Amino acid sequence: MIQAPSSSGLGHWVLIPETGVQFPVGSQTCLQKEMKDRHDFHHRAWPDRGPFQDAATAYIRFSESKPVSWTHLEEPAWRYLFELPDLNLQNLWILDVGSGVGKVVDLAIELGANKEQIFSFEPNSIMADYLFKKGLQTIKDQASNLDNPIIQNEEFDLVTANMVLNHFPTNEFVGFIQTTYGILKKGGGLVYTVPHPGSKAHKHGFDYDNNSKVIEEKAPWGGYTQYNHRSVEFQAKTLEECGYDIVLREIGYSDFCTTHQVATLESELRKSLEGPKRIMVIGTKPEQQ
Repeated sequence: MIQAPSSSGLGHWVLIPETGVQFPVGSQTCLQKEMKDRHDFHHRAWPDRGPFQDAATAYIRFSESKPVSWTHLEEPAWRYLFELPDLNLQNLWILDVGSGVGKVVDLAIELGANKEQIFSFEPNSIMADYLFKKGLQTIKDQASNLDNPIIQNEEFDLVTANMVLNHFPTNEFVGFIQTTYGILKKGGGLVYTVPHPGSKAHKHGFDYDNNSKVIEEKAPWGGYTQYNHRSVEFQAKTLEECGYDIVLREIGYSDFCTTHQVATLESELRKSLEGPKRIMVIGTKPEQQ
């Protein structure tokens, strides 16, 4: 858990540790088997080892394989959010940015959101077509371009982005936060998940406070993906300067791994599962301004 230093000047924001996400006892699939399946899929999916030369097609195939990270990190966190009793999910107008294959949208609809009040915003033509064929309202445009006229003519209660903003350069990230604030209704919220910056800095051995660090990593679906590092403090300060009230939630495998006796796993695998792996950032536009 990363604490904001008292001299940070961030004002009031809260970081909820990862233990807030609880996983059911007796999950349907053993963690060891899931990890092996993911490893086997990686070997099939790398462009130089398998048939998936197109990154979008490979990503769709990967997403349909029920990735460990979605099943045990992101999905439980989004489910927790959508099931909050005061959210009134069924009445919300929602914009999901960088929808991919629509996992966040599908979950929201499953839990009661009105399908006619959700827009999926996706820059990739193949994935946008995939979303459209699923019957979702789809806008094809660059994920950082919220000046799209369809969006500018709406006011949203909730803007979501799952594992998307980490791909934005810092200037686009800041611009996105600012523009999102403008399209939200008062009392509306921006919610996004990104890799935990502390985990990334530790894994790759760079300075946690280096907010200009950019690294390329092998993507689980093949090829490479770009990670733009921004500390928790930097992200919180960016949202606060735009006017948001902020809560940050750490997400980790810890509860799930305890259930499955993580001590029995091989040491390298065990290390890869320890500690928070994601943060969920919740920014609320105040009712009174």
